[in-house]
Amino acid sequence: MRPLALLLLLAACGPAPSASPAFTLGAYTVSVEGAALRVDGPDGPILDDARLAVGGGTQTIEVATGSFRFRDIDETLTEATAWSATAVGGGVVLDAFAGDARLATVVVTPREGRLHLDVRPAADAVRDTPRVRLTAACDADEHVLGLGGHAFDVDHVGHAFPLWVSEPGIGKSPSNNVEETGFPLEGTRHAASYPTPFLLRPQHPSGIVVDTTARVDVDLCATDPGRLSLTPWDAEPAFVLLSGDRPVDVARAFSDFNGRPPLAPLWAFAPWVTAVRGEARVREAVDTLRSRAIPTGVIWTEDWKGADLLATGFRLSEEWFTDGAFYPDLPALDAFLESRGFKWLGYFAPFVGRGDETANDAIEAGAVIRSPDGRSPYWFTGVRFTDVTMVDLSTASSQRWAAGYLDALRDAGMDGWMVDYAEWLPTDAVLASGEDALLVHNDYPRRWQAATARSLSFDDHVWFCRSGWLRAAPACPVAWLGDQRTSFDADDGLPSILPMGIGTALAGAPIVTHDVAGYQSVGNPPSDREVWTRWSSLGAFTAILRTHHGSFKDQNHQYDTDEPTLDHWKHVTTEHMRILPYRRGISARAVADGTPSLQPVAFVADAPWDRKDAWMLGDALLVAPVVERGVQERAVDLPGPVRWLDHWTEAVVTSGVFPAPFPSTSDDPLLPVFQREGTVLPMLVTIPETLLDLDGDDEDDGIVDGPEADGARRVRVFGAGGTFTEADGTTYTVVGTPSAAATATVELTSGPVEVGGATVQITGTVARSYEIVVIP
Repeated sequence: MRPLALLLLLAACGPAPSASPAFTLGAYTVSVEGAALRVDGPDGPILDDARLAVGGGTQTIEVATGSFRFRDIDETLTEATAWSATAVGGGVVLDAFAGDARLATVVVTPREGRLHLDVRPAADAVRDTPRVRLTAACDADEHVLGLGGHAFDVDHVGHAFPLWVSEPGIGKSPSNNVEETGFPLEGTRHAASYPTPFLLRPQHPSGIVVDTTARVDVDLCATDPGRLSLTPWDAEPAFVLLSGDRPVDVARAFSDFNGRPPLAPLWAFAPWVTAVRGEARVREAVDTLRSRAIPTGVIWTEDWKGADLLATGFRLSEEWFTDGAFYPDLPALDAFLESRGFKWLGYFAPFVGRGDETANDAIEAGAVIRSPDGRSPYWFTGVRFTDVTMVDLSTASSQRWAAGYLDALRDAGMDGWMVDYAEWLPTDAVLASGEDALLVHNDYPRRWQAATARSLSFDDHVWFCRSGWLRAAPACPVAWLGDQRTSFDADDGLPSILPMGIGTALAGAPIVTHDVAGYQSVGNPPSDREVWTRWSSLGAFTAILRTHHGSFKDQNHQYDTDEPTLDHWKHVTTEHMRILPYRRGISARAVADGTPSLQPVAFVADAPWDRKDAWMLGDALLVAPVVERGVQERAVDLPGPVRWLDHWTEAVVTSGVFPAPFPSTSDDPLLPVFQREGTVLPMLVTIPETLLDLDGDDEDDGIVDGPEADGARRVRVFGAGGTFTEADGTTYTVVGTPSAAATATVELTSGPVEVGGATVQITGTVARSYEIVVIP
């Protein structure tokens, strides 16, 4: 018998409720008084004066090009006026009453350091589309982080909006009201491909997860500054409470609950470059990159299945097989790429086009979603503004149909692909499983990504995804931030990458990347050299660096548009590869214990929780990009109580204005970057062009490969007490306090290195040359 059912059964025949209920459940204390529920964690209240309401509502849902408009929302909820509590086994059963009528039962159980509140409304308490609302008191100094990838905000307090997987829109309105946008193309302030019903309240620190696949309405002290509310459109949601000593511990606890993928293979941490429009263009890109010794390890080719240049931009075919005119022999091209040190990625989306061969095959196999009458395929307008439908991933047979095409591309030599879209499932679609599409909609990204995970191996392949919800992370090793504007626009251009990156990483997606220079050029100009330069510089200090040609590929600036840009791209890729041991180390930690690869500055220093002009790449590097046009320097606040080191000059610095020249040379800083006191930064000495092993390949033409570069490190230690572990297990631990700047060079596998009055203990299994640089 399931634990929840057992507790309910025991409660039915258990002892009378306690007169003054207060229960200790692991690290949590649960107490009720009248209509109020309180939950305390180890460091104070997680829920204070919490109230429960149950009911239902009606609504009209309009969908167009992946955007959803919920209209005529009418809700009726009944709030509990009293609680009755009974200790049962290792948990507590709470009965919520409205007057004399039982409104709901809430089963409270501790599980793996979390506290689960499973809500089971009385049969007559919910109606229409169910609603369960949990409200609680806001703190006087309330902050709310998390909730997924949102373009404007890191701290969402003071806002009310729905969490719902959707097209994020081309540009964003500052409003959360869809009626105040240019629906369906423009997004609301919080429209997101990767929203997540996880709130991190750093002031406690604590977290709340709404465990549901339904839409969740959040009101974060907006309507009432003294209250926050969470309203899942679900008859039986769970609220999961998390706590930790520090905010980062709460993020880890959420990741434990949400799940994580294995670490992407080593080769995925070399820069990725896009190449489309046929085999000749792919070979040209390879020749350009290798002739200039520009570090690049991945080519990704989204139009392997064909594409057309339309009025709305470069649009891919809806077929799921190779376009033989552009790519006549995928295995041969793959072999060529491997010989030059490249892995090769493609593209899939869950759409099939009316009249196409793939669509006809899917319809015959019963593998597409059905219209509301249940008889015919559900056609709607797709990204090419022609009719498409979606693969129905609710049954094993339709999953097998998709796997046939996915496996075929893998077998032809592709090493992975972009797992695009998955936000578009209509809420009135009929699914073969009989599930309600309104409840499946937010879970569809997980199912779409799981289809790829069944075809590809985490050890040998990589794929990247733009949409998600709870539990999507384990099926996707890399998340990307979607289709930003090719501009400096604050709503959805380069500035939005910072809050979106931090929010997506906090949403449980362990490794995050973004389209260098954006994608969308509707309503704004295509990217130019300055946008491209500033964006790619930020990409250097992201876990994964990846270019995109954008929707208007022939008008957008590209890495090879001109010689100065190629020079800059070499500078970017060189610096990205230089910090490879650090990038891959923080990525390995992210998939091991849930520490986000991107963090708010406030996780490591006394910064405001709403800060969105910089991010921490891991614990050590504060990255402060230039996100506006026409400037040559950048003011950066470097918060205490720690000190900071200029990454480029290795000088100890304080807050101020730092150079950020455009155009730049290889001697200039790409952007302001600073190392935090008490940290260790391992870097490569030799910069590889690829991370593959090309030893023994007669055609490598002198390409510097991964093993050649792995034999030496430059390890920069700033201050006392630092420690860092690389992905291969090599660990650096600083013992003692450095008294002077010093450098020591040694060759060893493991052992202590005395330098600058401190000891750096190296523990590893690989013999290397180490240059240890200590800065007190």
